[in-house]
Amino acid sequence: MSAKKTASYSAKRISTRVAALGKQISRLSRGRRLDVVVMMDRGFVFAADLLRSIAAPTVCHFIKEQIRDVQQGTP
Repeated sequence: MSAKKTASYSAKRISTRVAALGKQISRLSRGRRLDVVVMMDRGFVFAADLLRSIAAPTVCHFIKEQIRDVQQGTP
C-alpha cells in the first residue's frame, strides 16, 4: 500500500505569505537594525527567503540546536 503525500500549501501561496511577512517586518522595524536568530538545523532556508523580502539592515546569528540524551540514575 502506497501513501501519496500532497502539499498542504502551494509554493506560490507560501512565497506570497513570506513576502507579506517581510513587508510587515520592514514597516515595523522603521529602519532600525534587526538581529535575526536562525536555527541552522531547521530554519535557514525559510530565514533566507524571509530576509530577502525585508528592507531593513539585518544581522544574522546562526545557532545549532544541541540535544543531550540524559539517562536517569547516572550522576
